[in-house]
Amino acid sequence: MKGTYALIMRLPEPRMISIGNHPPTHFPAGYYVYVGSALGGIEARVNRHFRKVKKLHWHIDYLLAETPVIEVTAGETETRAECAVARTLGTQLEAIPGFGSSDCRCSSHLFLSPDDKQLAAAIRHAFESAGIKPELWKTRTGEK
Repeated sequence: MKGTYALIMRLPEPRMISIGNHPPTHFPAGYYVYVGSALGGIEARVNRHFRKVKKLHWHIDYLLAETPVIEVTAGETETRAECAVARTLGTQLEAIPGFGSSDCRCSSHLFLSPDDKQLAAAIRHAFESAGIKPELWKTRTGEK
């Protein structure tokens, strides 16, 4: 399946995290959602995100080294729709400036919510606003 996905993570305590060669950045405790696309296939991309051992390449790789993915929401699309989803999430959640958006004009592709229910509603709304049917795709235990 090709499409757009949202990785949901929970950081239980505030933490200073280095992203690439940037100085450490403060990440508050809470629920995070990272939006990406996988037009080569969501399964391969998400499986890479779930791997513990991998080359740290993208911004998200550095965050995932500190906190695991607990859930993935995905939707099938033939075109890159992650920016539309990210823009909508940016109107509902706190954006982490510049994260995961170095190849587009978005302010961010990573967002913070203090509450998992608010986060779930925001993700559903953002996917639907972009014309994508969101589905729970994978959880930490590997369920689909």
